[in-house]
Amino acid sequence: MNDRKRKLSKAILDMKFMKKTKDKVEKELEKKETEDLFSSQITDEMKFGKNFIIEPSIARCKELINGRLSFNGMNPEIEREMFADKEGATTSSAPQTKSADVSDMEMAKYQMSITNTVAKKFQKKNERHSKVNVRPNKKVKFLKPNDDD
Repeated sequence: MNDRKRKLSKAILDMKFMKKTKDKVEKELEKKETEDLFSSQITDEMKFGKNFIIEPSIARCKELINGRLSFNGMNPEIEREMFADKEGATTSSAPQTKSADVSDMEMAKYQMSITNTVAKKFQKKNERHSKVNVRPNKKVKFLKPNDDD
């Protein structure tokens, strides 16, 4: 018996409704090609085990330094990065304290103003106008000017 799958023609795969199938077939071909290329390098333990890390660069494995260097203040940005790389392990373990830009009282006042604004927004219309336009019951009469001339 023949274990090979039947291949669809390119014209059929190019049809609009076959787009998903075409993508699937292309992925299968790509996977097969990569397995054929790297079959001598990849072991069964690497294929099925999960106890390895893939690194894109050998620099981290061999503990190499960053490629860009600067000395005597020639490039301060790179010097800061160099210093951060050297001191990265010690500073990451120590907790960092942040200084407050705004005092607690200012923050509380700000929060109250926001709360009041939102509360006003959700008041009923007649409640909003009654608090804004509070008038005494007594009408103000017009006062005539004095004729002391």
